[in-house]
Amino acid sequence: TGGESAIFFQHLRAAGFIAGDPSLTGVQALPQNPFGGLTGVTTQAINNGLNGTKLCMSNVSGAAAIALDTQLDDGNGATGRFRGTLGVGGANTPPATAALSGAYSEDNIYTICYRI
Repeated sequence: TGGESAIFFQHLRAAGFIAGDPSLTGVQALPQNPFGGLTGVTTQAINNGLNGTKLCMSNVSGAAAIALDTQLDDGNGATGRFRGTLGVGGANTPPATAALSGAYSEDNIYTICYRI
């Protein structure tokens, strides 16, 4: 996305809060998360109207998505402030505009977003 959220991680690197090259832009500027995917911030409405500022992570295992959503929210990837998008392993699937159509499955990979 454009605006401040597009350069959020550049600013964190330039200020010395996170490691990395502050000259990187776009997807290259996004830091890797513990699941081998990317971490990003967005203000776009996603997952059936989840508005506000969200922290998102791609390539999250089903077991981790279930555990995180259960601990931080309601355990349902289509409701609450924690939402999931069905992803593809090894790909950095962006958050969807539609809500997750079913329950989380441990066999799947997800992009998860948490409204902060």
